[in-house]
Amino acid sequence: MTMTTIFSGGAVATKPATATTRHNSQLAVRASMDLEKVVAAAAETTNTQKPRWQLTSGGYTPVKDPSAREYFQVATFAVSEYNKQNKACLTLESVFSVETQVVAGVNYGLGITARDERGISNNYEAIVFSRTEPTSLHLTYFHILYQ
Repeated sequence: MTMTTIFSGGAVATKPATATTRHNSQLAVRASMDLEKVVAAAAETTNTQKPRWQLTSGGYTPVKDPSAREYFQVATFAVSEYNKQNKACLTLESVFSVETQVVAGVNYGLGITARDERGISNNYEAIVFSRTEPTSLHLTYFHILYQ
């Protein structure tokens, strides 16, 4: 019996696959392979001091290259939006971790390093929601990580 996995609102449920065509069965196999990769990656992570987005269930997947340009642009948006909302003056220095969650768009869980107006660098966590267009970014969470 073939099983497929359905992601819905952070919950994971399995049900028998109903493959009416060969294309659907290939998608079911791919989905189960992707789920195995996510579970294996989560099992490898043993860091006990995780940012808030990693503590909640809901299918965040770590990104292999957090220094990619796309994630730096999302982090730049997060810092800029935080500065506007809080009349702050943070400057983005680097992105050290990125995790994504596919919902009705993509949630980006970012671990970033930013410098304040006094020149002091701190680590921050941010969550940015993006619909399919890159211009529809929304900062949903931004907070300092205490070490």
